[in-house]
Amino acid sequence: MGRHETNMIILLYGFDRHRLMRKKGEISDIYITRNAQALDFKKFDLSRKEDFSLLEDFIKTQSMFTSKKLAQVDYCFAREKELLSLIQLMSVATDVTRTLLFSHYGDLPKGILADYLREDGNAKIQHFPLSTKVQVSALLRDRLGKAGITMEAKLADLFVGYYGNDTDKLEMASERLVLWKQANSDMHVTEDDLIYFIPETEESIFACAEAFLKKDIMELHRIMGATAYTKQHAGELLRILDYELKQLLIILGEDKQRVQTLAFWVRRKLEGIARTLSKDEVVMWYTKIASLDARLKRSEVSESEAVEELLYTPLLSV
Repeated sequence: MGRHETNMIILLYGFDRHRLMRKKGEISDIYITRNAQALDFKKFDLSRKEDFSLLEDFIKTQSMFTSKKLAQVDYCFAREKELLSLIQLMSVATDVTRTLLFSHYGDLPKGILADYLREDGNAKIQHFPLSTKVQVSALLRDRLGKAGITMEAKLADLFVGYYGNDTDKLEMASERLVLWKQANSDMHVTEDDLIYFIPETEESIFACAEAFLKKDIMELHRIMGATAYTKQHAGELLRILDYELKQLLIILGEDKQRVQTLAFWVRRKLEGIARTLSKDEVVMWYTKIASLDARLKRSEVSESEAVEELLYTPLLSV
């Protein structure tokens, strides 16, 4: 007997962890957006023994307030025998639509659960193998193109080469590259830009900006002490902060439609920071950064003096 036709299983697997996680997030976001009031959504990790019992309760229990359930299940093959029995229980019709979103990092293992899912015509299976350098380079240029930024193929290959097969770091770096070009109001990537994205260099500038916005003084001092690069390039750091503070003001504003026009990755990064700040704080910071940047451009302070002033600004203790 098959599962009740309104229930669904989705399995995502493969070695490209970043693309897999991104797809998992997209699916969850779609479900949440479409079924905001009627959806019960929970995450489970079956590498933890106690999570299977929690998943079992979640699937079996009916709710008076929700008509749909989405269970995001990581390490699904850790408990495949028990999980298969639970899936088969879903053949019983209920008033609740249940979706299981499975993820597995690696090849699809041999066993009863994988065999069942392959044979189940209603299960949706998607594979995420590691991409070649050529494919990643093309994806990078396509992503930049969607943000209105152009990049020559040879520079994209060079950029991708900095990060090898580490798709997580490459994704973060590409997001920062978009931020970098937008902050500088320049929509074409040049060879000079890539100097800032050699991993150690790129991390120091953006890590400093993030530590500043999080008011993490110890981390800010650690980064400054570990590299001299940021002290020599205060202008770049100030431009990144200027741009991110502008985005924070949009997020903290009352125009929610304008917030939706921001790139997804910008919202994802800054919404968490915005919850820890007031609009008055951000306005104060923005005024300070703009003033410091103007003084730097007029050569009233040196690069290192600007960074020192930024580092010891009382704004961090607001």
